[in-house]
Amino acid sequence: MNKDQYFSIRAPARIHTALLNESGYLNRIDGSIGFVVDRPYWDITISADKSCMNLSHLDSELVPRLLETVAIFEIQFKLQIGVSISGEIPIHSGLGSKTSLLMGVGNAISELFNLNLHPPEIAAIVKRGGTSGLGIWAGSKRGFLWDAGRQYPNQKSTFSPSSTSIAKAPKLISNISIGEFSICHFRFTDRGISGISEQSVFTNNCPLPENEAIEALAIVGGGILPALLEKDIVNIQAPLRSLQRIGLKKIEWDLQSSVTKEFRSYWEKCVPDITLCLSSMGPTLYCLTDRPDFIKYIVENFYADPFHFIITS
Repeated sequence: MNKDQYFSIRAPARIHTALLNESGYLNRIDGSIGFVVDRPYWDITISADKSCMNLSHLDSELVPRLLETVAIFEIQFKLQIGVSISGEIPIHSGLGSKTSLLMGVGNAISELFNLNLHPPEIAAIVKRGGTSGLGIWAGSKRGFLWDAGRQYPNQKSTFSPSSTSIAKAPKLISNISIGEFSICHFRFTDRGISGISEQSVFTNNCPLPENEAIEALAIVGGGILPALLEKDIVNIQAPLRSLQRIGLKKIEWDLQSSVTKEFRSYWEKCVPDITLCLSSMGPTLYCLTDRPDFIKYIVENFYADPFHFIITS
């Protein structure tokens, strides 16, 4: 195949630290922070030959959604599109698997066919980013991300996860390098909450009290951002710890498997100075550290083996 007939892209995973405002405070909703990580990832090749289709490595749950997305691009822009997928971001693991895949496909289609689409435009086509915007921006950014959420109720009037929300993707407030720090992420359960169970977390608990949104926003602006800008690995731990104990994140921790909760207790005894965080609704756990080998040692000495352990940046 001629090189101008295909385009390849690597679509990274993301760590989702927290949704900041599920209360409607200041007539806003959502807003989220997190980190882009270079592993795991999807390797995506888009071609102008519809017969070049290889989805054999893709989880069967993702195939219909991917084919639907490709069909939308073909109809809207009058294209013939082939797709080849390798690599894997485990589905329902808290790493943004589906959004990364669909945004990666959209980005690659835009590049190959010179559509000049920006991330929010691609998000609208692939129908992602209706709650958190981290996965929308992760394909073109690195490091720490903070998205603005949206107006409530004018732009979005319901509390819901990205999988069921059709709101426009939010704008990006901040993108900061994490410097020399490492992110260690791992999980002790194969899959986490999804589908109806995920929606019920929002339905049964939102809106949250306004004071929790106020506290979360203060933690980010007054603690996490300054520590990232100053590359202060010590003083970022306390604000990250505070976020684990409020808002939806506290509820998400309560919903984790027994082995994940046992690991949290083990961690807090062994590593009291480094915060163990939960990505999205889990089950992936992570920490920011300048001692990744020590973290690996701690994880390896737990009684259960992790489904994955990755040191990344």
